[in-house]
Amino acid sequence: MRWLVDAGAVALVIMTVTDVSAYLEYLRPDARTVVLADGLAVSPETLGYAQRLHQGFWLAPLNDMLHGRAMLVDVSSQYGVGVFYFLAAFFQVAPLGYGTLSLLTGFLTALQYATAYGVMRLGGCPGILAVPAITAAVIGLLLGSLGSPADFPGTGGLRFGLGWLVAACAVLWTRWPGRRRSLQAAAVALVGIASVWSFETFAVVSATFLAVAAFEAAALEPGRRARSFGRNMLAAACCCVFAHLVLAIGTRAFAGSWPDWSTYLAFVRSYAGGLYVLAVRPWSPGLPILFLHLASAIALAALLARRHRLVLERRPLLLGIAATSGLGIASFGYFVGHSHPNTLLYVALPAVVEACLWVSLVGDRLLQAPRAPRLVATAAGVWLAVLLAISGWPDATDKWRRTALDQAIPGHGGRIREAVPRLWRSPPSDSRAPEAQALLDRHLPKGEPALVITEPELSVETLVRSDRVNVLPIGDPEQDNLVPDETYPKVRRAIDRLAPGALMLTQLGVFDAPAKPLGVRPDARRKLVKLQKVALDRIRERFRLEEVARSPRGFALMRLVARQEEQR
Repeated sequence: MRWLVDAGAVALVIMTVTDVSAYLEYLRPDARTVVLADGLAVSPETLGYAQRLHQGFWLAPLNDMLHGRAMLVDVSSQYGVGVFYFLAAFFQVAPLGYGTLSLLTGFLTALQYATAYGVMRLGGCPGILAVPAITAAVIGLLLGSLGSPADFPGTGGLRFGLGWLVAACAVLWTRWPGRRRSLQAAAVALVGIASVWSFETFAVVSATFLAVAAFEAAALEPGRRARSFGRNMLAAACCCVFAHLVLAIGTRAFAGSWPDWSTYLAFVRSYAGGLYVLAVRPWSPGLPILFLHLASAIALAALLARRHRLVLERRPLLLGIAATSGLGIASFGYFVGHSHPNTLLYVALPAVVEACLWVSLVGDRLLQAPRAPRLVATAAGVWLAVLLAISGWPDATDKWRRTALDQAIPGHGGRIREAVPRLWRSPPSDSRAPEAQALLDRHLPKGEPALVITEPELSVETLVRSDRVNVLPIGDPEQDNLVPDETYPKVRRAIDRLAPGALMLTQLGVFDAPAKPLGVRPDARRKLVKLQKVALDRIRERFRLEEVARSPRGFALMRLVARQEEQR
């Protein structure tokens, strides 16, 4: 019966967390202060802006990779390296688009929450505590947030999932001693994979593994501790070196060049230097969670130092606490860099699991305590769980219809057979993109690279939908503009190689007044990022632009004509 309850709980978690709607249809007007950088008035186009902005950071590098360009050679992204090879493998089967990326990231986040539930149960947390805890976490942390991992891939399983797998391996090898070596090898391998996955994921995974290795060493006799810890750290380091060798040799064989980490490291330095960091109030809501992680680590160290009998009796549970404490402390760094209360919800899951494991540890003693302390402790736990669920309830009721569970219930949502294929087809996020795509398809051969300078998010969607890459080394203009020292020289060199007669897709109004050669609205150029403006100005220095075609919604296809020919 317990296994059936656990299987049902995992299935419900996966169905509730998996988002089959996407496209930010639920977005409240007051959410724009968090997810809409420029605070535009909410409109149908604005509702999709947040999704285009955040998913464009992922889709643009993937689009380049799927067209033969290599990561760390022709392509770079702030979100990592190995993660894009994982996604590229998925998109060998699935069509590239906003909908398919939303479906995948939502499902991976669902697996992350299911794994967290598994860590609680395998660690020894009773179902009567674990089920309400994961329910409150799903409602309060996920459905209660302003965004969704389906729309913001960097907030869910793609970033934190590997850390939870390490925690699960650690708990499992104490439950199944016969499979200890294989599970330890899997945990070590995950550290190596994380070292090329992304900087943030490597921090989370290595902190989790470090906490597990430290617990395992501290639980041994004094003479064996250093050897055990050193052996685990050496194995993890060797795995990291091996992963980087595989990446380097594979990149050399595929692209004919060794990986160049300079652009990726420039992204890391940009964010480490305070890019997009929000001010933290003196009493941030993140402080209680940080104190919980620190108190958990200190209490665990005290138990190990005293050689308490619980270390042997409740080893799976204590190892789960060690893993989630390390994972939680490392994940908290994401909140430090993006210190808004909504961001805290994305990194609070380890605190929920950690708290439940501690409650389970003291549960036996609590049952032996007098009635009054038992009632107070029980009431406090119920109050915290209810408070977490209630805090996310207003948003959860709006977002509930997006879940696979709602869409699978006959007579309620009941449209999952329509919702999933809809995401698979990736309907336009910006209604102007099909028009820009049609203009390219009429004048350029299918699949041929295109020179595109339009609004940043619109350029990404146009290229993805038309199955093309940009002639210029600009994948996502918003992202590439973050590291000008790395991208500007590459763009200038690419423009210098352009031949007369090339076609450029742009928007009416991207050219500076007072000339107003196309006589259209003046706000189009304002929406370009500086990198695009530099590229456009350099193109106009070399070429005269001759209009070939225009569309009703303000797109223009221009032919580049050499100014030397004009003079002759």
